[in-house]
Amino acid sequence: MSRHLILASPADLTGRARLRDAALRLFAERGVAGASVRDIAEAAGVTAGLITHYFGSKDGLKAELDELMVRVFTEPLTMPREGSPPERLKIVSEALARAMIEHPELRAYLRRSFLENDPASAQVFKRFALLVRDVQFEMKGAGLLRDGLDLEWTPFQVLFLHFGPLMLGPAVQEIMGVDPYAEDVVRRRSRATQDLLTRGVFRDRAIMKRGGNEPT
Repeated sequence: MSRHLILASPADLTGRARLRDAALRLFAERGVAGASVRDIAEAAGVTAGLITHYFGSKDGLKAELDELMVRVFTEPLTMPREGSPPERLKIVSEALARAMIEHPELRAYLRRSFLENDPASAQVFKRFALLVRDVQFEMKGAGLLRDGLDLEWTPFQVLFLHFGPLMLGPAVQEIMGVDPYAEDVVRRRSRATQDLLTRGVFRDRAIMKRGGNEPT
């Protein structure tokens, strides 16, 4: 069951909380431009004037949602720094997967934000890219990475594996018949990702060079 970070405390008037919940759902479904102030207020069951009262404008409401989204999905980056570089990456990866599982509404909003090339999603991605890059250089210095690895592209390849299910989830679900963020599916995906990163795919690396073709 997801933890509703959006819902306010009893001291936070229910109208404000309902507006945030409604905006989150509509922004994720339709995009920010596709959800009017009237649509949000109607979905929340309050008057449109409350958006101005609580947030100043629709942009102010979006800014509050963006702040929450960035905080929730970058919180894994604050995990303890103890352990080896691979162990730390594993901890962060598991924490990100947990956040995705527990906050499906924010997850849908993050997906829409990526699709619309919104600065908030770019901030989330950049912070993860910088972390993976830094840990990768630590692993290189410790002799844990193979020679010849493209150190510029590898952090992005790792993130493609992690954020791919977010972007392609509906297509994956249609083909495989499973929710990519169901807990058992996440565990299976995580094992497959770790296996791919540590052991590769091909039995014989010479296969990749047959006919003079290099990996792409």
